[in-house]
Amino acid sequence: HAYDYPELAHKALDVARKYGDIAPSIPHALHMPTHIFTRLGLWEESISMNIRSAKAAKQHPAGDKISLHYLHALDYLAYSYLQQAQDRKALEVVETTLALNSPLQPHVASAYTLAAIPARYALERQQWTIAAQLKPRTPSSYPWDNFPSMEAITHFANALGAARTGDKKGAEKALERLTELHAQAEKGSAYWAKQVEIQRLSALAWYFFHQGKHEQALLTMQNAADMEATTEKHPVTPGEILPARELLADMLLEMKKYQQALTEYETGLSRSKNRFNSIYGGARSAELAGDMDKAKHYYQMLVDVAGMGDADRPRLQHAKDFLAGK
Repeated sequence: HAYDYPELAHKALDVARKYGDIAPSIPHALHMPTHIFTRLGLWEESISMNIRSAKAAKQHPAGDKISLHYLHALDYLAYSYLQQAQDRKALEVVETTLALNSPLQPHVASAYTLAAIPARYALERQQWTIAAQLKPRTPSSYPWDNFPSMEAITHFANALGAARTGDKKGAEKALERLTELHAQAEKGSAYWAKQVEIQRLSALAWYFFHQGKHEQALLTMQNAADMEATTEKHPVTPGEILPARELLADMLLEMKKYQQALTEYETGLSRSKNRFNSIYGGARSAELAGDMDKAKHYYQMLVDVAGMGDADRPRLQHAKDFLAGK
C-alpha cells in the first residue's frame, strides 16, 4: 500500500514479484502484489495473482460467509481482463459475481465489488443502454443502507448510460439519487462522499452535453477531473469506475478538440497506466489531429496491451486496421 502511487509503484515491482513467488496460500497475501501490477498496467501478472487469491479465498471463508477477499480479487480480475479486451473472461467474472448466493461478508470491499463489476463491464465497453438499465442494490439481501457510496456506483452507471443514450428522465432520476447518496456518504466518510460527487458531476456533464449545452458540459467535466486529481486511488479499487480525466478527454474528442483531448488522455495515462480506453483515445485523437506518428505509437501500444483480446471489441479492431494500413 505504501508504494501504491503512480510515482512510486515501479520501485516496488521487484519486491512485489518476489513476494508473489513466496506468498502462502492466504488470499490477502496473494492479492497484495497486484496493487503494484495494476498501478503499472501489468495486466497478465495481476490476472495470475488474483486468480490465485480468489481460489485461496474460497478455501478460507469468513466463518459461514464468503470472504471479502474473494470479492476483492474478483474486482481486480475483472478490471484487468477489461483492460486487455478479454471481454468473455470479464463476463465470466460478472456472471460469477451475480450468481453468488451464499451469505457475503459485509465490508466496504464486498459492497464495492458487487456494484463495480457490472458497472465496469458495461461502461468500459461503451454499452450505454446496458449501463442505464443496471439494477441498483444487487443482491437485494446485502445491507446496502450501510454503504451509500458503493450503491452510488450503480446510479453513476445509470446516469451516464441514460445521458449518453438521450434518456433525459432516466438521467435526471439517477442524478437525483446520486445527490441523495452524496449527502448520506458525507455522514460517514469525506473521501467516499467526494468520490460520489466526482461521479455525479461527471454524469451531469454528459447530461448537459447531450442536451446541447456544450460549454456548461465542458466546465462541469473539467471540475470533476480537477477534483479527482486531488484525490488518491483507494486501495479497495483497482481504478475509478471511469476516470473523470478520461471522460473529459472523451468529451473533447467528441467536440473535435483533438489536441486538447490528446493532452488529457496522456495526463490520465500518467495516473492509470495502460488503460485500454485512454490509450485508444490518445491514438484516435492523434489520428484525427493528423499526427500519424503519434497515432501509430498509441495504436501499437494498444495492440501490445490487448493484442490477444476479443475480436469483437471495435476499438481494438480499429487499431489493428490502422496498423495494417486499412
